[in-house]
Amino acid sequence: MPHTHTDPSGLSRYGWTGALDRTFTEHDAAGLVPARIARADRGRCTAITASGSTRATYAAHPSDPLRTPCTGDWAALRPDAEPRPVALLPRHRAIVRSPASRSSHGQVLAADVDPVVIALALSLARPLDAAELARLRALAWESGARPLIALTKVDPADDPGAGHAEAAAPAPGADVLDTSAATYRFRDREHGADSRHTGQTLHPQKGTNPTMTASWTTRPETAGDVAAIRDVNLAAFPSPLEADLVEALRADPQAWLPGLSWLAEAPGGDLIGYALLTRCHVGDSPALALGPCAVRPGHQRQGAGSAAIRAALRAAREQGENLVVVLGHAEYYPRFGFTPASGFGIRPPFDVEDKYMMALALDPERPVPSGVIRYPAAFGV
Repeated sequence: MPHTHTDPSGLSRYGWTGALDRTFTEHDAAGLVPARIARADRGRCTAITASGSTRATYAAHPSDPLRTPCTGDWAALRPDAEPRPVALLPRHRAIVRSPASRSSHGQVLAADVDPVVIALALSLARPLDAAELARLRALAWESGARPLIALTKVDPADDPGAGHAEAAAPAPGADVLDTSAATYRFRDREHGADSRHTGQTLHPQKGTNPTMTASWTTRPETAGDVAAIRDVNLAAFPSPLEADLVEALRADPQAWLPGLSWLAEAPGGDLIGYALLTRCHVGDSPALALGPCAVRPGHQRQGAGSAAIRAALRAAREQGENLVVVLGHAEYYPRFGFTPASGFGIRPPFDVEDKYMMALALDPERPVPSGVIRYPAAFGV
């Protein structure tokens, strides 16, 4: 009998869906059980299963830290005397902190969480750090989650109202809630918890990278942006190939789709990041190809590229698109929900290591075609 999860155990309250259920079929046949990781810390995690909460052990991925279990992950758990997650189900979004070193690997803080609570204490001797707050807010937005700023210990503060206004200023679009130090409840406002979502808390830390403070504004390309987009691509890459590719795609009515060329601007209006989606096909079915994506040197690893990519993917979803493919860094694109395309039965028309060819279903409930990717002629493949 095929595996169908009617959810008698109530896992849907933790985000279990029909799409996850279908993904889990082969794991179910292997005697594994679905589990959501509520907390992960140094090889030990708390996993929620149909039987309740359990402690499990896991090992860091030997070559890719982004594939190590984290808070929010859905896992296939082996229910032995010492439970352990055997495999992770595909993530749709993730909060990824850039590495402090020159390593290309980031650190996954949480996956598929909403909201992200940014906790700030008003009673600290030092004032609120607006730049750090903007960085954490951007980190939350880039993951696809909803930032929620929780001001703690407001009772001892000399002027809670001023603190509230100060926290709201660098965080447009995020709710700011005052929390009583005496009752640990939100003050002056009702806030209902949504049991379908898993949350994550971010705390400001001393010694954070001061360059990661920008707040990016995203918008679709207009006719007046063509020259600036070329400049960004020329600056970001060692040759004009990517800049020429964008112009060739723009000139191809079969490839170019209005509203899917997106820009990320700095607060002063300078164009910093760029992301493009164009029409391709998988077999005979329409899909989207992501790229080129570019960020001006000097502004990289600050979220501009992620902001442009997320905006483009959001616009594609709103236009009714579903499948997106990308050829790129295996450590970077999973933060947007991309997984190896081979998992969908999709393959490129050229030889490349499996982990670099990735795909994303914008609507996990919709069917995804399989077959060979057919790129626009401008790609030359």
